Amino acid sequence: PAMEPLKIVGVRASGAYRHMKPERAIDDNIGTFWNSGGWKGWLEIDLGKEVPLAEIKYTIQFAPAGNGTVQIYASGEPMGGDRTKATLIKTIAGHMKNNDEFLVECPPRLSARYLQINCPQARSWFCIREVIVRSSQ
Repeated sequence: PAMEPLKIVGVRASGAYRHMKPERAIDDNIGTFWNSGGWKGWLEIDLGKEVPLAEIKYTIQFAPAGNGTVQIYASGEPMGGDRTKATLIKTIAGHMKNNDEFLVECPPRLSARYLQINCPQARSWFCIREVIVRSSQ
């Protein structure tokens, strides 16, 4: 059977532009999105408890299209702007555009409660349309 998406119990971000709040990245609606309010920023989700992770899928809004770098982090505790104790799962760099979808496979035996999608640099507004997390259980 297909892995069911995990329930995300909380979300926060480095910032938000107007009504495009972090909750829009986890509302099961690809038509809405969180806007970081700048050309960088982070979105952090709380899974409620530590769970074994299989994959993270996210869709971006990136206008105008251009180069960017996105890092995916996992941790047992909230990270915010300090990722020193977090595990870097993957770095994705290159040309990005609206509605690009990324599927990040997690390393075996990785468990975490918090996940963060961090964009340290981009040539565009950094926005996330939707995040889906699946467990390896």
